[in-house]
Amino acid sequence: MIRRSFPGRSRSGMRNAYHHAVGRPMPPRLTAVTWLILAGAFYIGFASGSGRLWDYDLWWHLKTGQVIVQQGAVPKADPFSWTRPGAPWIAHEWGWEVVLYLAYSAGGWLGLIYLKAVLFGICAALAAWLAVRWGAGLLPALAVTALMSVAVSIWLNARPQMLIVLYVLLVLHLLTSYQQGRRRALWWLPPLFLLWANTHGSFLLGWALLALFGVCEVLQPSPRGAGVSPACEAAANGGADLRETWPRPQPRALLPLLVPGLLSVLICLANPNFLPGALYPFSYVLGENRLHAQVITEYASPDFHDPIFLTLGALMLLAFLSLILSPTTPSLWELALLFAGTILFLRWGRNGPLLAVFCVPLAARHLSERLRRSRLAWLGDATVAEHRLPRAVTLAGATLLALALVMMAPKDPAPDKTIADNLLPVQATQFVREHRLQGNLLNTYEWGGYLIWHLWPEYRVYIDGRADMYGADLLKEFEKVYKLKPEWREILAHRQIEWLVLRAKSPLAVVLAGEGEYAPAYEDNTAVILVRRGGVNQWLLEKAPAPALNSRTRRP
Repeated sequence: MIRRSFPGRSRSGMRNAYHHAVGRPMPPRLTAVTWLILAGAFYIGFASGSGRLWDYDLWWHLKTGQVIVQQGAVPKADPFSWTRPGAPWIAHEWGWEVVLYLAYSAGGWLGLIYLKAVLFGICAALAAWLAVRWGAGLLPALAVTALMSVAVSIWLNARPQMLIVLYVLLVLHLLTSYQQGRRRALWWLPPLFLLWANTHGSFLLGWALLALFGVCEVLQPSPRGAGVSPACEAAANGGADLRETWPRPQPRALLPLLVPGLLSVLICLANPNFLPGALYPFSYVLGENRLHAQVITEYASPDFHDPIFLTLGALMLLAFLSLILSPTTPSLWELALLFAGTILFLRWGRNGPLLAVFCVPLAARHLSERLRRSRLAWLGDATVAEHRLPRAVTLAGATLLALALVMMAPKDPAPDKTIADNLLPVQATQFVREHRLQGNLLNTYEWGGYLIWHLWPEYRVYIDGRADMYGADLLKEFEKVYKLKPEWREILAHRQIEWLVLRAKSPLAVVLAGEGEYAPAYEDNTAVILVRRGGVNQWLLEKAPAPALNSRTRRP
C-alpha cells in the first residue's frame, strides 16, 4: 500500500490535500459528535416507526412465518385458499416472515412494533451517515434525514417492503466505500444479496443499482476536481472543444465491479425455489403481475392532491433546489439516482421510500455546499465532526437520547384493538368462529390475510394479498364480482358461494341483500356476513333474532 504524506497538521488541511491528490473526499471519522448525530437520527427513525400496526398484508405474512417455523420448511404450494389449493407459490419473503413470527412469539404485537421501529431507526442512522460520507455537514444531514423519516412514515409497517430501504442504503454505503478507495468493500455485496433474495423479491432493484453505478463509472471516470464542470475546464483551456475536455468512457473502470457484481446475481439462485425464485421479480416487469398496477392501489401513480405525499414532495423539491443552488457540479451518479428514483416513484407510488433514500445524501451534500459559502457556513461545516467534546457533554447527550427513547417506547396492545374497527372485520370473524359457517366463502381482497390468521386451517379464503400467487385470471374474476361488472352473478353461481364477508354498505353487499338470494346473518358498522338462502347456512337465518344476529353491534 502506498502511503501519501499531506502537508499541515489540521484535519481540514489533510482532508483538502487528500481530495486534491486522490480525487475523492477523505472518509470521515466516527467521532463522539458524529455518534451523537447518528444516535439522533436513529431516535427520529425509531419514533417514526413506532406507530401502530395497520397493514392488511401483515396477517398472512405472520401466518406464513408460523407455518414455516412449525413445519420446518418453506411452502411451495398454496395452503390458504380454496380457489387455488395447491397452486405453485413462490414464498420469496420467507426469511422476513420467519423473523416476523419469531418477534411476535417473543413479544406479541408489541414485539412487531419494536421490530419495525428499530429497523427504521437503523435505516435513518444509515441515511444520515451516508450523507456525511458524501460530504454533508452533520446538521444538514440530520435535518434532511428527519424530513425523510416523516415522508416515509406513511409506508412504515411490519412488512418486508421496509427492507428495500435497508438494503438500498447498505448497497450505497458499499459503493461509497469503493469510491473512497476500499475495493474490498465490494465483496460484501454477494452476502448482502443472498440475504436480500431470501427476504424480499426486490433484489432485482439491487441488480439495477449496480448496473447504473457501473455505467456512471464508465461515463464519468474519476478523479476530477470536485465541482469542476467540463465547461469550466474548457474555459480555463482557452475555449477548447467540450468534446476534448470531457473524459472519454473508460470500460476498464468496470473491471473491479465485474466479479462481485456477477456473484451478486448468481448468489440469488440460493433460495428455496432456485431459478424460479431468482426470476420471480421479472414477472412484475414482463409477466402477468403487471396487472397489479391496475388492481392494487399501492401500484398506482401517486396523487399529489393527497396530503400524505406532501412531505415527500417537499423532500423532492429540496433535492432539486439543492442541486440548482449548489456551487458544485453534481456527479453523474447523483443525477442518475435522482432521475431513477423520481421515475420509479411517479410510475408506482409504493417506491416513495426509495426516492426518499436517494434524496437524502444528495440534498444534504449540496445544501451543505451552499451553506459553506454563506453567512451560515458553520451549519454546513463538515469539519465540525472532528471537534472533541468534553466527556460530560457526551454523556449528557447520550443520556438525554436514551431517556427520549424510553419515553417514546411504544405501548400499543394488539392491532385488533388499536386499529380503527372500520378497517378489520374483528367482530365478524369472531361470529364465524362461534357459529361454524360452512361452504365456499367469498371475502374482500384486503381482509383475506386477517381471515387467514384467525380462521385457517378450519377455513380457507377466496383471495388475499398474495396477488402474484392468485394470478391475473382470479384477480379479474374478483374484480368483476366486487365491482358488479357483467357476469358477476354467474361467477357466484359457478363458484357455489355459500357465504360472503364484505364491507358494510359496500355496493356488492347492498345489491345481494336487496335481491334476496343472500341475506345478512351478521352486520355491524364494519362488516356484513351474507349467507345464501336455502343453502347449508340457512339455519342461521331461521334462528330466533339475537343481539349477535341481523343487528348492528356497538364498536368495542
